[in-house]
Amino acid sequence: HTMFHHFNKYIGKISAFDVNATKNLFATCNNEDQTFRLWQIDTTKQLYKFPHKAITGGVKFNNNGDMLATITREDKESP
Repeated sequence: HTMFHHFNKYIGKISAFDVNATKNLFATCNNEDQTFRLWQIDTTKQLYKFPHKAITGGVKFNNNGDMLATITREDKESP
């Protein structure tokens, strides 16, 4: 709970996350600012910020931890 509170104070509500403990990485997505972010766990330092023009929906490391998949969606306007 403490780690989430620390990250939330920097980026607001975390919509989804994944952890790669082997590589000391934590990935988050935030629907409010439409970003994906990559963090170093032990220092809580933000390493990268990936802005998107679509709504962020999820984030997941592959099994080796050397790739990160992101999920986005665009809202369709109602007719």
